[in-house]
Amino acid sequence: MISTGVLTDARIDRYSRQIILPEVGGRGQQRLLASRVVVGPATLPELSPDCRLTRHAEGAPPPDAAVIVDLTGRPASAVTLGRHAGATGRPFVVGVWRGARGVVASAVRRPCGACCPAATLATGDAAPATPALAASLALAVGALAAAETLGLLLGAPNAGRARHLDVATGACVALPVPQGAGCELCGGTA
Repeated sequence: MISTGVLTDARIDRYSRQIILPEVGGRGQQRLLASRVVVGPATLPELSPDCRLTRHAEGAPPPDAAVIVDLTGRPASAVTLGRHAGATGRPFVVGVWRGARGVVASAVRRPCGACCPAATLATGDAAPATPALAASLALAVGALAAAETLGLLLGAPNAGRARHLDVATGACVALPVPQGAGCELCGGTA
């Protein structure tokens, strides 16, 4: 959870590199400071004095948030958080990786987090990754998920997309996320 969005002199000094970016600016930084993001289950350290992490038990209903993020790689967690995102009308960002391939997908409105097709997150027959590639892939998936989340918090238009990354070949492809069939939450149809 992030604190109130007031830009004090100390915060302007701390976030000046972001504030000067046209994509962020002062208003965008205020939006970021006032935002709440659910990362399930949260395993991140507190990185900034303005950032507060509130841990909740896995399986417990997630708190309200502007964006819901799942990087656990566990299907049960993605389903639970995706359904919560769909039911509350919140964007859902999910990242998975296996071998040398990773996928980061966002579901915004239609498809919602509940009906984002499982095939969207398929990593296929990923080549085994060396330990160095595996660590690099985990960081790359986390960075892509963070960038997607920041874009959603800053109001960037997004209808849902999936970024497929292969660290063995260096390939990265972005594709639209197809709607799930017959979703009771968003009315998605195949």
